[in-house]
Amino acid sequence: MILKGVFAALALLVAGSGAAEAQPSVIRAWIEQARAADAQCHGGDASHPRTAACKRWKADASRLNRLGWCYGKRGQTRADMDWHRCTRSSYRARDL
Repeated sequence: MILKGVFAALALLVAGSGAAEAQPSVIRAWIEQARAADAQCHGGDASHPRTAACKRWKADASRLNRLGWCYGKRGQTRADMDWHRCTRSSYRARDL
């Protein structure tokens, strides 16, 4: 099931080269999931231990990296970082 979703996302990425920051719906959903985990990891919900939320964020970010999406670029403050198509100056999950 997950593999089918990954292939669908890859097909959308290859097929949709219109706008530079266009996000297929699958990517948007994974980005929202990563944002929720990030919010819990950095001071969020007391009902979720930070360590679990941080691990979830790292896993989500790694999956998005494999699909060509990165969070933040070198030289940006954390407040300025957002999800974008990876470039050479992009941070990867292993960098954050």
